Amino acid sequence: MSVDTPAHVTILGAGPIGLETALYARYLGYDVGVYEAARVCETLRSMGHLTLFSPFGQIRSPLGLAALRAQDENWHPPGDDEFLTGAELVERYYLPLAQSDLLVDFIHQQVAAQCVGREWMHKREMPDSDDRAASDFRILLQSSASDSQPPSGKSQRFVASDVLIDCTGRSAYGWAGAGGMPAAGESRYAQTLHGNWSPDILGHDRARFANRSTLLVGSGCAAASTAIALAELFESAPETRLTWVTRRETTADQPGPVLPIDGGRLPRRDAWSERANRLVREAHPAIVHLPGSSIARLEAQNASGPFTVTVEGQHAGEIAADVLALNVGARPDLSLARELQVQYCYASDAAEGLGRVLRGKPLPSDVAPDEFQPSDLLTKEPDFYILGAKSFGRDPRFTIAHGLRQIRDLFRIIGDRENLDLYASAASNSP
Repeated sequence: MSVDTPAHVTILGAGPIGLETALYARYLGYDVGVYEAARVCETLRSMGHLTLFSPFGQIRSPLGLAALRAQDENWHPPGDDEFLTGAELVERYYLPLAQSDLLVDFIHQQVAAQCVGREWMHKREMPDSDDRAASDFRILLQSSASDSQPPSGKSQRFVASDVLIDCTGRSAYGWAGAGGMPAAGESRYAQTLHGNWSPDILGHDRARFANRSTLLVGSGCAAASTAIALAELFESAPETRLTWVTRRETTADQPGPVLPIDGGRLPRRDAWSERANRLVREAHPAIVHLPGSSIARLEAQNASGPFTVTVEGQHAGEIAADVLALNVGARPDLSLARELQVQYCYASDAAEGLGRVLRGKPLPSDVAPDEFQPSDLLTKEPDFYILGAKSFGRDPRFTIAHGLRQIRDLFRIIGDRENLDLYASAASNSP
């Protein structure tokens, strides 16, 4: 359904995809409001010490480069083949973009969306009808309260919007127990255990891990990063120990904890997985791997440990650990749009159309951005869209390159212009 300028577009989340979406909308002449619960690119800041798997050329958009060059003729972008840390990417690209004249007045930080719906229509009314678009979106916003002043009605307000785009990412943590459930006792310590999913083991958090025993749960890239960092820490702190618990058993085809994603689009990611697996295959002296196992129970006197961990499965027993690193992935919070007519993939919590494509290529295979069609972004709710990591649900294969493709396709739908491509236009006009 075509939505003409200067209609109001509300974007929830000011991460990389939220910022790039707002920029595209501003270039087209839409009235834009961006609401971020924390700070711009908060998740990327939290992994600021890690070097990203994608080079800068696969992360930035031609439109972003054009906007920053127009803002400051002395601004120089990183090289397209340069691999930046999360902190470097925020400092050198996303913060200048957020502070540019095109966006700075439209981004509202420390303002979280609590719930979204329609102004004069309930969820159950007019199912599968484009006529629902006649009622504006109604968004309840909560401004952050100080420690001395809890949230109140005065800190909440409503805004209306013609188009609503959810770019809030994966804002809920996964659980460490079997079947994706919490281990017994895990929820008691959840805020502390899951609050730092990517610790800076060789820097800021060194004292928490050096010469102590860590129990690591997970088999993705975050877990690989934790294991690699602890192995490096062992060289200067030789009492450092790691017990690594993974649900999947090792096999001749996959003789390691981390399952590489087949596809080869991110060679650095594949090399990182192989490096972590090699630590286990070569029997690193600080690492014990317990495959085919999961966490049944966590016990501790307080959230900072030490912990007594009950393991079930192939290596059942009790383990004492000073520190827990639960790198078990994240999931989207689907409660935000509960009052809208939105369906999600039954297997991944991905947005419905995207979920169908993802189910067609199960892990460990990769999914290229051009495998998706603009129609995959449509939801049952007219003019409501989910972009970014949240659109992939629990599927870990999302990259910023996917998000940039989503943005281009989204505005082809909103503007009802099949060949609209500001990225191609900006690239052709770049110096």
